Amino acid sequence: MLTILRRQSPVLMAIILGLISLSFLVFFQLPTLQGLGHSTLGRIDGHGVGVDEFRQAQEGAYLLLMFQRGADLPGGEETTAVVDRMAWQRLLLLASAERMHIAVTDAELGDFIQSLPFLRKDGKYDPAAYDAFAKGLAASRGITEDRFQEILRENLLIDKVIQSVSAPAALTPGEVDRLVSSRLGAAHAVAVRFRAADFAGQVSVTLADADREAQDHEANPAYRTLERRVVAVAPFLLTPAEERLSGKEKDAAKRQLGARASEFSVAALDKAKGDPAAFRALAAAQKLSVTATQPFARSEAPAGFPPSLSFNRAAFDLTADVPVSDAVETDHGYYVLQLVRLEPSVPLPPEKSRLIAEKALRERRALELAQARGQALSAALRANLAAGQPWSTALEKAEKSLSPGPRPAVEALPAFVPVEAARKSGDFAFLNALTVSLSMAPGQVSPWVPTPEGGFLLFLEKRDPAASALAVSLRPQMERRALEDKREALFSDWFGARARQPGCKTPDFLTRRSAQ
Repeated sequence: MLTILRRQSPVLMAIILGLISLSFLVFFQLPTLQGLGHSTLGRIDGHGVGVDEFRQAQEGAYLLLMFQRGADLPGGEETTAVVDRMAWQRLLLLASAERMHIAVTDAELGDFIQSLPFLRKDGKYDPAAYDAFAKGLAASRGITEDRFQEILRENLLIDKVIQSVSAPAALTPGEVDRLVSSRLGAAHAVAVRFRAADFAGQVSVTLADADREAQDHEANPAYRTLERRVVAVAPFLLTPAEERLSGKEKDAAKRQLGARASEFSVAALDKAKGDPAAFRALAAAQKLSVTATQPFARSEAPAGFPPSLSFNRAAFDLTADVPVSDAVETDHGYYVLQLVRLEPSVPLPPEKSRLIAEKALRERRALELAQARGQALSAALRANLAAGQPWSTALEKAEKSLSPGPRPAVEALPAFVPVEAARKSGDFAFLNALTVSLSMAPGQVSPWVPTPEGGFLLFLEKRDPAASALAVSLRPQMERRALEDKREALFSDWFGARARQPGCKTPDFLTRRSAQ
């Protein structure tokens, strides 16, 4: 029980515990596992994993996520997907720890608990903070101290599995030398590009092609009108006198508005479900002037209101079942929104969708032509260079081997040191070329690299030796990062094979989500 960790009376941790309680409520109310009537969700080493076992893994994954990112985690589908994926990985790794006979001692667990930042005060572990935290978990989610320690022990077991699997990764001095050279030595390179726009004249699109394209992609927002909404807005805004306040006084005034807005939101939601007019009636009783917006899309600011992502997000989260929003914070106070009318997205008229489809088809087919020509040029260049031809000859012969069509643009790039250039450049195309160059040796030509505008290949003429002072200062850092990357890759390969072992089956809802 590690009772040594609990010696002093509790201290207040209301902020942390409040955030944790709220986060658990947000997450665990989500319908992640609703509708999964099967008692077995998946299998690990032949063992069926049921809903309760997966729920426990979710609990552990969620706590770990809070430790990593802070207690105030957002709710919603993105967090749900992350936690579900972590939960399944957690179960696989815990099963692996058992197979590998890995254990965590009480002393190791105690040292870990004492290292948690939110349980330390003035640089030292605070037993009272642990006591308050454990009690807060029990109060907010029914997680006992024993279960909390079990979750932490599981985290340590997982860390040991990861360390054990990734430990064999190593770098040779030669690998480090090549790494330093490729990132710190000035690169001299030539870029060869094809632009899709140069192939537009070779593309033909019939009316039938355009109509079929629009029909096949009817759900694409490009072929539909924007969904628009009308919302009624109850304002809770700072007065001109309050706007002139500063610091704590203004913050206090805004907090009071937020409390009023939240109370109004709860009351309005309760009444407006059965009576839409109740929203305005409740506002009138509080002498609030309700305004209805003109129809607006998610990406548009409603007329008469300053642009606000939170306002639009709240408006488009409203449904018939939840027609009233929470209090929406702005720079000048709060709004509470009620859904008045929804204008759904519908297909565009055929004459408009046909024009959009024709343009999209022309651009796509031109891009396909550019990609095909670039790939053919890259293959021919590689063959010519492998045959010992110098660059200029190899390029000339490769171009002649292609069918008639647009010629590539050939550009000698200014010499660049990758590490320095990456920090200074805002040119996406150049950064793309820089990234490709890192894995190349002098005299090599890259595979064809597709881009939205067409694509390019890179020929690395030579690489200068790295400046000695720069190499000495950055080598340790680069070596550490490269070793971490190698360990991550080793573990990723191992984990993928582990998940595919006989007797293992990932839950169907996780597989479907990954495929989307």
